[in-house]
Amino acid sequence: MKTMLKFHTATTILTLALAISCSDGGKSDDPTPNTDDPTPSQPVDPKQQAHDKLMADDSTLVITGDALNITDTSAIIPFRINSDPQTFQNAHIAIVYSDFPDLELNYGEGCQEFYVSETNFDRFGIAYITIDGLIPSTKYRYRAYFYFNDKTCAYGEELTFTTPSPDIFTAEPVDLGLSVKWASANLGATRPYQSGVYYHYGDTTRSAKATSLSNLPQSDIYATEHDPAVAELPEGWQSPTRAQMLELINNCTWVKGENHGYQGYYVYGIGKLQQHYIFIPFAGYLNAAGQLSQDQKGFMIWAGEQGDDTSKAYCMQLTADNATTGSVARTNKMWRLPIRPVLK
Repeated sequence: MKTMLKFHTATTILTLALAISCSDGGKSDDPTPNTDDPTPSQPVDPKQQAHDKLMADDSTLVITGDALNITDTSAIIPFRINSDPQTFQNAHIAIVYSDFPDLELNYGEGCQEFYVSETNFDRFGIAYITIDGLIPSTKYRYRAYFYFNDKTCAYGEELTFTTPSPDIFTAEPVDLGLSVKWASANLGATRPYQSGVYYHYGDTTRSAKATSLSNLPQSDIYATEHDPAVAELPEGWQSPTRAQMLELINNCTWVKGENHGYQGYYVYGIGKLQQHYIFIPFAGYLNAAGQLSQDQKGFMIWAGEQGDDTSKAYCMQLTADNATTGSVARTNKMWRLPIRPVLK
C-alpha cells in the first residue's frame, strides 16, 4: 500500500508560559485574603503534552511519541514527520507494533501494521493514530516508519506501552422482542460504544497474532467450546447464528447515531419493546495482516456459523450510510471481528 504525502510541516515550536508566584512563608495578622497566592495548577492535556514533546524533538527523521489514552484494547500513538514533505514522495507510512518480545520491528518482518494517509496529519505534521484490537494486560513495542520507493526505511524510536487488565464484562441482556436477547455491548467491551476484542473465527485465546486457516475450527462454533462467548461468559450466552442476525436486521428499527462521541447504530426493539435498544459502534474489522479497516464507517460482527466454504464464516455487516444495506455474508476466517453475544 503506497500513500502519497502532500502535507506541509511547521517549524514553529510552541512554548507554554508558566506564571509563578512566590511567598516568604511568614505569618500575618492581616485577615485579608492574600490575592497573590498561587492558584491551583490546571490539569495538563495529554495530547497537548505529546504535541509539545514531539515539536521539541528534531533529532531524527521520524519521531515516535509516547502512547496516549491506553485502555485494555486500544491506544493512541502520536508521531511526527521531521523533514521536507517532498522527501516522502511515493513513500508509504505505518505504525508497526507487536507483542512478540523478540520480533524485529521492521518492515516486512511479520509485525502488525496500521497504515496512515496524509489526511491523518495536522498542520504541524503530527498524526495521532488509534490502534484497536489489542490484548489486555500485554506489553507492546511500537514505532513509526516510512518506506521509500528505493526500498529503504526511516524509523522512529522504538517505544513500549502495556495495556491494563479489563473491567469485568457484565453482559447485560437486552430484550428486543426477538427469539434471543442481545448483549448490551460487544464481547470484551465494558461500554456499549467500545469496539471490544477483535477475534479470529473460533479462537477463544484473544490472540492478536497472525494465524493460518488450519489453526481455526472448520465447523460451526456457536454454543461450542470454540465459541469465545461460551468461553468468557456465564452459561446460556453464545455467538449469534446467521438466522438470529437476519432476525435482528429485518425486524428491528435501525437508527444511525452517536454514543459518547462514537458513531454507530441504535437498534430498537419491536412491538411493546420498541423503547428497548442496543448500540452497535462502527468498530470496523482487522484483516489477516492485523490492519484496521481504514474508513471505520461501519462494522462486521461474527456469527457462529461457517457455511459450505471452510475458509470463510458468516458475519453481519452494515455500513454507515444506510442500514438497509445491512446483510449477513461470509468473510475470511483469519480476519478479526468483534462479537455481539446473545442469550437464549
